[in-house]
Amino acid sequence: MDDDHAPLLGRGGHARTFRHRTHRSKTVTYLALSAVLITETFERIAFYGVVGSLVLFLNTSPFSWSSYNATNALFVFTGISYMSSILGGWFADSCCGKFRTIIIAFCIYIAGYVFLPLLNLEIPLHRNITHPPDWCSWHEHKNVSNWSYNHQNDQMFTIQLAVQEDATNSVTMYPVSPIAGSIQSCSWTVYLSLITMGIGNGAVKANISPFGADQVKHNGPAAVRMFVNWFYWCINVGALISLGGLAYIQQEISFFWGYVAPSISLVIALMTFIIGKYILIRCYCFYIKHPAGGSILTNIIKILHESCQKACCTRRPPTYGLVRGSPLAFREAPDSCLDYAKIQYGGSYHDNMVDDVKKLSKICVIFMAMIPYWIVYFQMETTFILQGLHMRLDLTGNGTKASAEARSFKFPVAWLFLFDIVFLILLIPLFDRVIYPALDRRGFMFSPQLRIMIGMIFSMCSMTVAGLLEMYRLQVYWKNGTQHIYWQTVGTSYYRAADISVLLQIPQYALIGIGEVFASIAGLEIAYVLAPRTMQGIITGMFWFVQGLGSMLGSAILQSFKGVWFFSWDYGDINCYHVHCPTSSDPHKRCDCHLDYYFFFLAGLQLVGIAVFAFIAWKLDLGTRSVYSRNNSMLEENLPSAGELGRDNTTQEHSSRPGYRTFHRRPNVLDRPLRETSETDTLDTDYNSDHR
Repeated sequence: MDDDHAPLLGRGGHARTFRHRTHRSKTVTYLALSAVLITETFERIAFYGVVGSLVLFLNTSPFSWSSYNATNALFVFTGISYMSSILGGWFADSCCGKFRTIIIAFCIYIAGYVFLPLLNLEIPLHRNITHPPDWCSWHEHKNVSNWSYNHQNDQMFTIQLAVQEDATNSVTMYPVSPIAGSIQSCSWTVYLSLITMGIGNGAVKANISPFGADQVKHNGPAAVRMFVNWFYWCINVGALISLGGLAYIQQEISFFWGYVAPSISLVIALMTFIIGKYILIRCYCFYIKHPAGGSILTNIIKILHESCQKACCTRRPPTYGLVRGSPLAFREAPDSCLDYAKIQYGGSYHDNMVDDVKKLSKICVIFMAMIPYWIVYFQMETTFILQGLHMRLDLTGNGTKASAEARSFKFPVAWLFLFDIVFLILLIPLFDRVIYPALDRRGFMFSPQLRIMIGMIFSMCSMTVAGLLEMYRLQVYWKNGTQHIYWQTVGTSYYRAADISVLLQIPQYALIGIGEVFASIAGLEIAYVLAPRTMQGIITGMFWFVQGLGSMLGSAILQSFKGVWFFSWDYGDINCYHVHCPTSSDPHKRCDCHLDYYFFFLAGLQLVGIAVFAFIAWKLDLGTRSVYSRNNSMLEENLPSAGELGRDNTTQEHSSRPGYRTFHRRPNVLDRPLRETSETDTLDTDYNSDHR
């Protein structure tokens, strides 16, 4: 018997009935869920330990990567993390199953993570100095932490670092171009670590949430929704712990210990997940596990290949004959190229399977139209942090002298990320419990497409606000054409910042958070609600894949502006403005750093993205209004209460109590969607059984 329909085994291996299993497994279900949720919490601590600090880690001593190369590294990590999730889901479906895939993924994740503390081994005799190992091709930059430019002549320039207000140390260097790949300390080690972590993280991301849902799916859809809510809550708890605690350790104390802690967190996550299995065994129960079987992704590729081969290669004219199962109806010409994979047109696949792939293509087009939104979204973790590092982190404003800075509390720049999380935590219940129900009662349906467009508008406003703030920051820094430097220490490094508070970044983070309430959640809704039930997993994977693609394209856009708004000799200092280019032979050529122009460009890109998305949503009919109208009425009548979760599902579905409809469905099939059966329900089997 298939594992997801098989009962849990009791003592001696005897199978319990479904009714007895549901009653018996309530405590066991909580144990399994607790193990999954604790695992996810510790994994998120490790993930945000990288996201919140990587730009600062690479931009400061001893690595001293240029600002945009440090930003690009984070784009690569997030891109691979999201894009590899679809491969992690495929691997679980085809090879090892979710349980084993999660364990393998955690091992890969940990193997990549241990490189980060190894790159920050502290010298015992100098606690404030970090030294990466020699094996990572480290290039030493003496006496320079955050690199600052001061032109002297066309051939060379001086890098200056203010240690105190009345003393400076200078090192004369020839111009180099780190963005072209030269003198990036330990670059191969850093990228090997990030790519390895990204692959492991993506595989965990793809499988941990559906694995947790498998533990409660026999208790009905309300139990699954309960798990999803707690799962999302644990994600935010992990983010709060990581960004609230680890970010301060990494910025002000030590990156070594700041990366050792999340490495241990990953080990705890893996051990919790494994120990959960043995605790359940002590109760004579197990995790509910699905065996590896045929992959939906593989079958989708086969359908696409067969349809293209028959339609484009053979180019056979449509022949007339009888439609299978309908002897009085004649075959019509195919509506699309994909129809050639149907049995009635000489293909090998059932009509419903091909129609699901056609609907999948529509949803994927919607997801692809969201790419500009994701490009903007990932600025929160990259360029926003870079901008904040060049603003005053000392909330008291008494940091002009090194001695004063050492005593004052400096606001960790990653803490601003928390404003996005806080807005999510506050606004999601407000919209879910108050605003959306009120609009529904008035007959105004907020479709996912409309909410995505609203989220895009907020993200565009965030980029505009960030650009205006950067313009103001440069004006304060270059007041009356001269530098007004606010020297501040960040760990063992020094930054030339503008004397304006970093708290001015709160509006742009808040706007991103509000946009996420609309766009991100609506995208997930499309993946779950509008997708064919047999393809919900693969469409969810596509949703994460498109996010990763947006991150990678953000990296490409950033690199494309080198020599335009960012310059290779900048070394992390985004303050160059109205200065002569040291690498140019033209004495009149100026090289101005313009992070503000970059933000305005992204705002314009998002505006174009809104127009394109509106056109696509208008042209593609996904049937959202009818789906949501039907689901609302069904939810009011058919959802079990929380107190009924422990009861037998069959008694709920065939209950004669007022307000409940009678459902007719095949026995032993769990968790059917909340809608009445139709002819297509009898065809809802997996792709392997449908294949001819």
